[in-house]
Amino acid sequence: NAPKNSGPSYMVIPNNTAVYNKNTRINIGAADTVNHDILYFELSNVLNNKNSLESYNSGYDSTHPITPYCPPGNIKDCLPVPTGPFPRGVFFDNSNADFVFTPTKINESSAISTRIKEYRMINGVKTLIGTFMSEFLLNIKSSSSDNYPLTLKVNKKHIVKANEILKVPFSGYDNDSSKTFVDSVGLLCSKGIEKGTFKIAKSGKRPEGEFTWTPDCSFARAEPYHFTVSAFNKNGLFISEDVAVTVLPPDLLREDTALCTPFSLKLKSKLTGRYKWSTGVNDTLSSITITTPGKYSLSYVNRTCKSFDSVFVYEDLAKPNVFIGNDTLICDQNPALPVTFKIEAINKFYVFDWKSLTGKSMLNTFSTADSGKVLVSVNNACGSAFDTLRIERLSSPPVFKLKDSVFCSPFKYTIGIAKKPFVNYIWNNGSNLSTIDVKSKGNYILTAYNKCATLKDTASIDTIAVPEIFAGNDTTLCNSASLLIIPKGNFTSYKWTNGVDILQVNAGGTYIVKGSNSCKSAFDTIVVIANNIPTPNLGRDRAICGPTLLDASSFDADYLSNDATEIKNKLAETSGHYFLKVSNFCGTVSDTVNLTLKSKPIVQLGPDLTFADTFTTILNAGNPGSKYRWLTSPADTFQTLTIHSYGTYTVRVYNECGQDIASIKISQATVGITSPELKALYLFPNPSRGFVTIGNIPEGVNLNNVTINSMDGKTFNAQINSAGEIDLRTISSGIYILKINTDKGIAEFKVVLEK
Repeated sequence: NAPKNSGPSYMVIPNNTAVYNKNTRINIGAADTVNHDILYFELSNVLNNKNSLESYNSGYDSTHPITPYCPPGNIKDCLPVPTGPFPRGVFFDNSNADFVFTPTKINESSAISTRIKEYRMINGVKTLIGTFMSEFLLNIKSSSSDNYPLTLKVNKKHIVKANEILKVPFSGYDNDSSKTFVDSVGLLCSKGIEKGTFKIAKSGKRPEGEFTWTPDCSFARAEPYHFTVSAFNKNGLFISEDVAVTVLPPDLLREDTALCTPFSLKLKSKLTGRYKWSTGVNDTLSSITITTPGKYSLSYVNRTCKSFDSVFVYEDLAKPNVFIGNDTLICDQNPALPVTFKIEAINKFYVFDWKSLTGKSMLNTFSTADSGKVLVSVNNACGSAFDTLRIERLSSPPVFKLKDSVFCSPFKYTIGIAKKPFVNYIWNNGSNLSTIDVKSKGNYILTAYNKCATLKDTASIDTIAVPEIFAGNDTTLCNSASLLIIPKGNFTSYKWTNGVDILQVNAGGTYIVKGSNSCKSAFDTIVVIANNIPTPNLGRDRAICGPTLLDASSFDADYLSNDATEIKNKLAETSGHYFLKVSNFCGTVSDTVNLTLKSKPIVQLGPDLTFADTFTTILNAGNPGSKYRWLTSPADTFQTLTIHSYGTYTVRVYNECGQDIASIKISQATVGITSPELKALYLFPNPSRGFVTIGNIPEGVNLNNVTINSMDGKTFNAQINSAGEIDLRTISSGIYILKINTDKGIAEFKVVLEK
């Protein structure tokens, strides 16, 4: 059924090396580069030189030709798992001959055989046209510094439309960690696709290559085409991957579209060949012009292939109209949160084109985490429209807390928070910085704000002033009392100069206390005076002989005397009751004294007395209150002395002020006239009842005075007028000696008074 069949082209792998306990991937397939027949693969037993099948050692067979990684048990029962970095079991892909496993035996060798069945589409039927065999030897090495496993990166499946360019990049890498030796890697690409081109773009430890192919419409089919990419190093390590490419028929016509009435639309084929439109037998050009909606088909033939395509033309009444919204502000703590926009399509012929800073989309929905401008254009057959908006992404100002603080003056302190982007700041002092320097106490308010939120907090800044300390008012201790002194103020600690906290004072003096806080210290003093209650003493009641000074100035006090004068001493010049009140902090005490003003006694016993007959008289020394001593025997000590006999009597009178001595002579009187010029005088009437008259007064005699003495020694004075009349009415009855004193002498008469 397939004369002159070329058969598949094999990968030439005479001897391959894998690394113990490392992922191994090898493609052991082939490709038909001439007829592009369809190939299927299976593992088979190895043929010997006589073309007979060889058998494997016990425990191995053609599907398990090597010892792979498996859980404990028979390796033939190990279910293959080719995915992951450590493939389990032995996996063989019948569609592309990928052989995948993880070797677990060092220095193990095995022959691996592949049977290939070739099919071709004959009269629309998939027909087997040949079977082929391929063998190679696999060796397992231990891991060492120069044989780390290779890696190969390539996309294994691709879909391309006929007449479009296919580009398949691939790269290799030798994972050798040695510092002294680096393996270079080679890349191979099989000729599984005859018209494809293979190019090495970079060599060395990390080589890069690219496969390029532009299939024409003759390659369009459901089964994929295969080619193999391989990587190898000089130590014999070899890995390969099968790449499958599915070719789809080409697009003859545009996608379904719309017709904007009353306009026309031109449909045109993209390929060169012979054409047949569904609109009529004469429509055989590459394009037609239509004016009505509906389905239009095109049959196409060229020398290599046939194709068919159709397009449906819808009716659309207007060009698009689009509005995606107003400018948007996004406020949250995750500014990268995507925003999704959606436009409801009027029909499927709307074409969308979204653009942002980093994103694009051709769908009617668009999500972006960008900020800035978002642009969308909407197109259909009738026209286009576009709209824009701006996305602004902001985080709300972070919550902050300002710290209250207390400082010692003077100070400088920085308060505030770290500056954040897109956040504005304002202090109540007008500053727009995130931090400020303060030098005085007060409340400092920071407002942080942007379009998302406004936050505010206050820092209370206070200062510690010089402490105030008050030891107390100056005071007085009375009568040896004691005093507990505790200072007052806003200090945090204090000490007296003697180092104590609490001061017990029992003596006068000046005491100093020191009050401190965390910043400074202050001092205060208190003066304590030790004093007693005053004890004024004006002395006993007494007599004074003249002005006397009452002195109480020995007290530090206030004074008040009986005449309301505030003096410490007073001159007493008269007899009386003297009062003194003395006051100080300790109390008030009064004292009084009675003073009698006296003088030195002056004794006047009177003139000497004469008596004519027996007499009794009383001598009076005067000076009441004094002391007396009469020179009599026995001595008399009274103020008066009654005598009955003639003689001289002497008395000493004394007191606090001194003494005086006086004497008086009592003699027997002789009645008569001592001067001849007075002999003519006489006294009438005698006896008398009150008045007597001196008669016969000579011319030229002047009467001076009259003295009357009683028989008991008393003396009376009487008045005499120029006529010589003497008034005796105040004198009681009795016998008296009337003595007339003149400038010529004395005349004495005895007179009797009868009442």
